[in-house]
Amino acid sequence: KLLTSSQDDVTTLAGLCQEADLGFDNWSNATRFFQSNLHPKVIEYYDQAVFGKSDREVFFVAIAARREEEVVAVLKTWEIITLRPFKDLDWLY
Repeated sequence: KLLTSSQDDVTTLAGLCQEADLGFDNWSNATRFFQSNLHPKVIEYYDQAVFGKSDREVFFVAIAARREEEVVAVLKTWEIITLRPFKDLDWLY
């Protein structure tokens, strides 16, 4: 979780991930499809209108890396640049 209400802060992290050759995705606007017959292979879609783009205090993002240290390093750099914290890292292997 990125504890920020600013889309610019998220864009900054996306840029840092790109520079570090890490994958990045903003999952904040993900919602599940309930009509699996329409899109059987797609389990989620993104739409800023669903959650109210301007009423956000936290962004949920995903970062893909080979090692955990790479993720932590880019997040710590992001904290220094934005003066915003992150928390609740979940690791998927």
